[in-house]
This record gives sequence, structure tokens and C-alpha cells, in this order.
Amino acid sequence: MKKIGIITSGGDCAGLNAAIRAIVIAADKIGVETYGFIGGQWAVLDDSKIVKLFPDSLPADMLKSAGTILKVGPVGDPYVFKCENGDTIDMLEAFDKKVKELGIDAIIMTGGDGSFSLLKKFFNYSGIPFVAIPKTIDLDVPGTDMTIGFDTALNELMHVMDNLQTTVASHNRFIVVEAMGRTCGWLTMQGGIVGGADAIIVPEIPFSIPNLVSHIKENVIKKYNRHHGLIIVAEGAVEENPKKSPVKDIAKALSDAGLEVRTVAPGHLQRGGIVSASDRRLATQFAVYAVDLLRQGKSGKLVVLQCNEIKDISEEDFASLGKYHSDLNVTNQNVYTAGMDIDDNIIKTAKGLGIYIGEID
Repeated sequence: MKKIGIITSGGDCAGLNAAIRAIVIAADKIGVETYGFIGGQWAVLDDSKIVKLFPDSLPADMLKSAGTILKVGPVGDPYVFKCENGDTIDMLEAFDKKVKELGIDAIIMTGGDGSFSLLKKFFNYSGIPFVAIPKTIDLDVPGTDMTIGFDTALNELMHVMDNLQTTVASHNRFIVVEAMGRTCGWLTMQGGIVGGADAIIVPEIPFSIPNLVSHIKENVIKKYNRHHGLIIVAEGAVEENPKKSPVKDIAKALSDAGLEVRTVAPGHLQRGGIVSASDRRLATQFAVYAVDLLRQGKSGKLVVLQCNEIKDISEEDFASLGKYHSDLNVTNQNVYTAGMDIDDNIIKTAKGLGIYIGEID
């Protein structure tokens, strides 16, 4: 093995640059060159988007910087590129041609549930060895206890909740916070606990807006004589009827009950910030392990953290551990994803604190 390509696929998150840095350094230690694909697999369409990386030319602040110096690819059909004149380019063929032309022997890709489910088709088509590293603030990748980016996103969400606590107390109001995480509730649940929420709404647990309002009135205002607080809601949470984000409906119901209410959506602030120590460490460990897997001639692996140990699982393991469903971003594509485990101790913690988390025994 003489050359490794690096692709950061899917959405951005904190820790990606730490992973790129570690791949470049670890590969250099064993005499292997590294090449960055700027913009994901789409980089094969533009020679200037594939750059050779050197340990001594990496940005000095790379460890602390969120995002990715290699950018991410555009959302859309990953297998077909549509030109301005209406022509289309077969991305599988283009990818295969370019990696062979460059003499790249293997690819390390960072991605979430969708990236690994979809982009492995590129590697299977070309036959090039690849290893994937899980990154996403959603923590919805099957087979791993942690992903790059989650811890920093949780810290950023915590900061938002901390800042809101003082203003709600000052004005005697309630604020409904919409957290990221798509259809997975890990970020919302943990963010609600560390941020002192009175109610936490996640996609995995059914809930009732009337019961939530009753909880606030009986267990916050009446019991503790506290007329302020926070309700945090996952962006992918839905009430039985209607099938839409319930944030506005929750706010309206609280307002109709006589409470002063506001809504806040931190949005992409959760993707940025200074990268936490945990994400820097995990990204570095995943990256070094990935380089070593390729050195050993192994391919089709996803690097994971299980029971505080860095391991790897196969494509088959990844699929068997996940739920197969339609991808939210790519038409006519399916992905394997993992949701929040409602038997997890964090659920017991929320219940023990008297937080309303939905209709759960």
C-alpha cells in the first residue's frame, strides 16, 4: 500500500479535522502518501479537488476546528452527476477511473449511517479497499457506542440550555428548544438532562401534548412554585396527529394554558464550536486504527467503539445491527440506522429526575 485517499462524506461535525490529521500522520509513519478528496466522491470530476496531504502542511489549529478542510459533497443522487447541458455522468465509473488513474490503493471515509450504506457501493464497484469511520452528531450509526462529533454537539447544546435557563428565570417563561438529531433522540435526551429540562421529547417514545402540559402545570408550577423552565424536542419527533414537528403545537398548548412561552432552534450551532477533548481523542483513535486495518490488508470495515474499546465490524455486522429504511436525503435509496435504546440507563435517569419523557412505563 502506497497511497490512501480520504473522503469526508455527509454532514459536517466537530472532530473531522482531527481524524484527517491523524490519518495523514499515521500513514506518513509507515511510508504511505495521503490524498484528500475535496467535496467527497464528487472530487473525481475536478483534478484540482484531489490534493496531496503532508503532516507539516496541515493547519496549526486543525485539532480544535470543527467542520472539515476537505468539505463535504452536495446532497442528491450520489451515483449520477447532472451537467448544466443536461448530460449525466456515471459517478461509479468516474470514481473507479480516477482512483485507478491516481494509483490510490485504499480509501478511508468518514460518514454517518447514510454515507456508509450508500458509498460502499462505490468501493464495491471499483474493488478498492476501504475503511469507514463513524461521525455524526445524531449518534445513529449501528454498531458503535459513540461517533465523532456527538460529544461536541452535546456540549454546544448544553451551552444553549445554560444560557436559556437564566433568561427564562428572569422572565418567568418557558422556552421550547428544538434540538438536532433527525429521527434519533440521543442528542435531545442527553442534552435535556445536562441542560436541566423539565420535559424531553424524542422520536423513539410516544408522547401526548396534553400530558406534557399537565406535567408542567402539576409537577413544575404547582409542586415547586416554579414558573419557568425548558422543554427540549428532537427535530424528528412527531405526535400521532398531526405528523409534523410538534414544537409549535407544544408552545401553543402551553400558551393556551396561560403560560408565557417562546421557542428556540439552535440549529447548526450544534455542529460547530471548539472540538471537545473526547471528540479529538476518539477521532484520533479511530483514524490510527483505520490506517492500521488497511496496513493489514483488511477492507469493508467500520471502525467502532464498543465497551470503551476500539474495534471494527464488517458490512454484514453493520447491516444486521441497524434498521433498514428510506434515506431522508436521497430519493429511492435505503440506509441502515440505529435509534435510541429506550432501555438505556439514561432513560431511567430522566425518569428518576421526574422529567416528562413521554408515555413510557
